[in-house]
Amino acid sequence: MRRLPALVAAIVVLGGCAVETALPEQLDGSYTTSDGRYADCYLELSGTRLAYRTAAGSVENHRITKVRREGAPGTVLYTVVYVADDGRETELAFRVLPGSDSLTLRNLPGVTWSRVPRTHGP
Repeated sequence: MRRLPALVAAIVVLGGCAVETALPEQLDGSYTTSDGRYADCYLELSGTRLAYRTAAGSVENHRITKVRREGAPGTVLYTVVYVADDGRETELAFRVLPGSDSLTLRNLPGVTWSRVPRTHGP
């Protein structure tokens, strides 16, 4: 039985799973989609914050508590754990599309969310 924790740790490390407390900086930004079902929606990622506007028009802003990263480069699945308004930990999982500033949510794989180019003040 003493070998079980070491075996689990080895599987996690060798399997390409990492746990962080914040998203990588290269994912920071606002994401929108051209899919008409989500025309007024957005997703915003920023280190330890996750914000989004729902189709119903409400805006949610949450603190990220954990980020799990699984897979090899080009096929990385990020699972963001955040605290919902009711205090429960909730997850949002997405894949970053290789060579782009776009991602797909695990629960909406056919919808591409693209990073909005950052604009700088005058």
